[in-house]
Amino acid sequence: MDPLRILREAIKAVPAIKFALAVAGISAVVAIVLGFKIKPEIAVFGTLIVLGLMFVLVVFTIYADPSRTTTTRFTTRPAIVLVWFYTLAVMVATTLLMTSYFAGWPHNFGHSTPLLEVNKTLPIGSQAEMFVSGIVVEEGTNSPIAQATVLFVGETGIPPYITPDTGNFHISVSPAVRNHELRIRAMKAGYQTREFPLSPPADNVVMQLQKQ
Repeated sequence: MDPLRILREAIKAVPAIKFALAVAGISAVVAIVLGFKIKPEIAVFGTLIVLGLMFVLVVFTIYADPSRTTTTRFTTRPAIVLVWFYTLAVMVATTLLMTSYFAGWPHNFGHSTPLLEVNKTLPIGSQAEMFVSGIVVEEGTNSPIAQATVLFVGETGIPPYITPDTGNFHISVSPAVRNHELRIRAMKAGYQTREFPLSPPADNVVMQLQKQ
């Protein structure tokens, strides 16, 4: 028993069954949309686009068929409208794409700053995040010191940092203190406290603590 054969015979006997197949197809699409957790509005919008493209395909197929010696107003006028529509759409899309890429309008992408503004310099004290990083080691052996506290003296806005087993520290500081002289301190029980001036940003800072 061939299910496809039975379906063909049923459609031949009752042509209206093909509409039931269309309903079943729509139900399958709904099940797929829900299964992949796609937003319903996106699915509806995509369906409208597919239907529109199907209409375009049908019109152009009829209009470009070499076996047709004549064309009706029903097929000629839509074809002309579609040709002009897509010609203008491509022109507008290309223009907006180029202005977006090279001038940053109406949407800036491809560059962090538009190419027409590459000569503009960022102001001092920009909002880019800065860091002070380094390592706390034992004086004489250069062994990393874990659980040491690293902080900036008098800077309540910068929380203290506790070093891990590697002794490294990586502290985020405000751009407002760029190139300002701060005092960084490292301390741990059993060691003498070490403190010296430092101007953020800075990396590879080595803080040596001497045992008491």
